[in-house]
Amino acid sequence: MPDEPTVSDSLGRHLILDGLVSEVLSDDALALALPRIVRSVGMTPIGNPVLTAHPWGPSGWQMLSESHICYDYFYREAVCVDLFSCREFDVEKARELIVREFRITRVTKLLSLERGFATPRLTAWITPSQRKGVEP
Repeated sequence: MPDEPTVSDSLGRHLILDGLVSEVLSDDALALALPRIVRSVGMTPIGNPVLTAHPWGPSGWQMLSESHICYDYFYREAVCVDLFSCREFDVEKARELIVREFRITRVTKLLSLERGFATPRLTAWITPSQRKGVEP
């Protein structure tokens, strides 16, 4: 039986936050909020945020050199935000920023997941310095 994956097998951190909101932000405010959140935790936005409108509420995402951040509002009452980075980041700081920027009045779900697994195919994409403890 293979060993459990170690920290060296990590593909990054995924923060999932769902919450109730006091208001839905304007497109202009959302376009500023996404890069402000990610820069504050040391990530690098690529291009401009993409914002879309749906009957149930606005959605958007921002590509990052480390991965992405995205959100979906639901019926002007709730928002779901995902922040994924290929490297570790300050989860508590990111949570605080997301709650403040999206004006979340109550967090209903908060998950912080270490992403990753060790498989032969995956190890081919990992640089030799990242392979510590990963067997093909």
